[in-house]
Amino acid sequence: MKYSTQILMFLLFLTVGFVGFMTYQIFINEQDIVQSNIVFSISDNALNKNTTVKLPAVNYALLSDDDIVNLINDKLIAPSVLLEKIYLAETTTAPKTLMSWSGWNGLLAKVFSLYMDWVGKGAKMQKFSTQMVTDLSPYYDAKKCDLKRVTFGYAPRLKEKLNSPHLGITDGYKIMFGDEKYVKTFASAKKLTDLSNDNIYWMAHELTHCEQYAGNRDKYAIRWFNELFDHAAAGFIKDFWKALKKAIWTLDFDPVVAMLAPEKLAQYDDDMPLEVEAYEKGVEVVGKVSKIRLREQLRVTPVKVTPSLVPIKINP
Repeated sequence: MKYSTQILMFLLFLTVGFVGFMTYQIFINEQDIVQSNIVFSISDNALNKNTTVKLPAVNYALLSDDDIVNLINDKLIAPSVLLEKIYLAETTTAPKTLMSWSGWNGLLAKVFSLYMDWVGKGAKMQKFSTQMVTDLSPYYDAKKCDLKRVTFGYAPRLKEKLNSPHLGITDGYKIMFGDEKYVKTFASAKKLTDLSNDNIYWMAHELTHCEQYAGNRDKYAIRWFNELFDHAAAGFIKDFWKALKKAIWTLDFDPVVAMLAPEKLAQYDDDMPLEVEAYEKGVEVVGKVSKIRLREQLRVTPVKVTPSLVPIKINP
């Protein structure tokens, strides 16, 4: 009887233990299933373009050059946003007395101003003729770009820098070209239709930038930089930040301005929305002016009727 009781107690404990073990396994399996569903849900949502993936907390002050390049190449964050975050982290330790600008956007506006001053040094500017203002006015909003205030001219510093002589740089109402011959050709034209389509296009393109400024250089500068950052190569952005970081501490902006040399930007700026808009507007203006030119030619050129020199034969 004694041993029977012990055997029964052993079987009871064994049964309880087995049931407990099986219950635990079922619980674990359910947890695995729940976790799998969570992982799947995250992965599925990540494919949705409307879903914002939140990055883990990052100490932007400690990012290395490789970190910056990897973040940009992996498309984990917009380059324009990344640079602003790195700047804000950097300026928490930088001496405030050195900063003659207001925040990140203020710094971009300052760099843009220094760059345009560098480009425009020694430029010889002139205004449009009254007739040229009249011819161009149908294509531009006078409230955003008053053609009477526009000046254009030859900028010596662009002569050796641009990979195409007709490319120019616009600073508000100031349009600068690296080709002195082109400037003279445009200035000597009595009316817009006297110029070739090629010559019309380049001025129309740059005037679109004047319209984009809408009288606000700082606002344009911020947009220009953000578009440049988002379309430039990761290596360029990394090097630009290194130059800008040095400028924050030393106020030496020459390396930053050098980073913006036209020959360096040429490979990136074609994809910038600002440039796409200017390209499309330039093509549009050329098309409309071409039609006007054709009508002028048809109106001026008389239709010549050449008399027949072949004698008329009359058969009897």
